[in-house]
Amino acid sequence: MKRKLTFLFFIAFSSLWLSTIWAQGTISGEIADETGETLIGATVLLEGTTLATSADLDGTYTLKNVKAGTYVMVVSYLGYATQRLTLAVTDGANLTQNFTLVEDGMNLDELVVVGYGTKQKRNLTASITQIN
Repeated sequence: MKRKLTFLFFIAFSSLWLSTIWAQGTISGEIADETGETLIGATVLLEGTTLATSADLDGTYTLKNVKAGTYVMVVSYLGYATQRLTLAVTDGANLTQNFTLVEDGMNLDELVVVGYGTKQKRNLTASITQIN
């Protein structure tokens, strides 16, 4: 009798655990610019969580294991304005959300990339080289 109760408890616990895994949703989509060109490496994250990813070679992204709730999705890419979108995710939902990023007003000719960060050209005091 004790074995049967242990087995029933195991089955009940396993089904509860599996239902929480299966109840988690997925958010996927494509990230492109205004001309329709996909943005490889654009960052996608859900604010307040550890869920984040980058767009692949096709400009597509997938966030898996998203629990039910309301999230702020943040999409960013260098040279483009960051977009924020509030999403409501339900149990087991598979959402598709595409993004079109708009170029940022900052002139990229004034941006200098250094080994550990970025600085604006006017704030540099060392010599610089321009590579075409």
